[in-house]
Amino acid sequence: MNRQNVLVGTLLVFLAAAAYACLPIFIRSIYKVESIQAADIAVWRFVFAVALVWPVLFMSGQGESVRQLSRPQTGVLLGLGGLFSVSGVTSALALERVPASTYTLLLYTYPAMVAVLSFALGEILPINKWLAVGLALLGCALTVSGPIKIKNPLDIAFPFINAFAYAVYLIIAGRYNRVSGMASGVVSMSGTLIALVILIPFWGIHTPQTTEGWLYIAGLGIISTVLPITLMFKGISMIGASNAAILSTLEPIITVFLAALILSEDISPLQLAGGGLIIASVVLLHLPMRRRLHRAAVNV
Repeated sequence: MNRQNVLVGTLLVFLAAAAYACLPIFIRSIYKVESIQAADIAVWRFVFAVALVWPVLFMSGQGESVRQLSRPQTGVLLGLGGLFSVSGVTSALALERVPASTYTLLLYTYPAMVAVLSFALGEILPINKWLAVGLALLGCALTVSGPIKIKNPLDIAFPFINAFAYAVYLIIAGRYNRVSGMASGVVSMSGTLIALVILIPFWGIHTPQTTEGWLYIAGLGIISTVLPITLMFKGISMIGASNAAILSTLEPIITVFLAALILSEDISPLQLAGGGLIIASVVLLHLPMRRRLHRAAVNV
């Protein structure tokens, strides 16, 4: 990797993390101006995202990669997208009940959940991963022990449900998805929208009633869905997946800052300490991968 590629790739990954960090802000803002359900937010989010991401794919010169996918590969990607719809809805459900900053810090327990699920499925976990799981659990305890503005004590479970849904998605994707690149993300995103649309007859669909609501929905679909996937794939191609994963831990920090600035949310020192431990657990989970990739590169 040359120096310019590293700098540009780092900037792209940072911008991707910042864009995705806006997701809780957009969803909380939607709830402030609209009386719509979590499923409605998920549907409209992916309507905007899918409508934009396909033109972006072809304009970036990667449209041919979709045509090269086999039917089984396309089916797997669409199925994974359908599975991701669970995460899309549960994120909106969680943010209906829990402040954006608390939600984001607790969501980032998903890497530890992936590690535990992998162990349950037979993977042998090294000591550093168990240490990361311990840090995540301690971080959760500190985060939820601080003052949180929720109506029902059970509401705090929703960020964990969202994190678990995402962890399950990642486990299944890791086992069955053999396609990389932006095309896989675009097809999978389309699968998410298809799954959500199929379920509309069961829960109905409501549209935003204000211009402000539509703008927040558009921002959610474009800034916090299409932009991150586009920037992240480009950034990964320049600095590698493990470096990108570590840089992405800036996301909850950015969300906490934006939640305080835009939503006037407060976060206690205890919750900040808990969030710091959760982020540290994510970094610890990715560092061994980074060292292995470095050794492999040296051996080559």
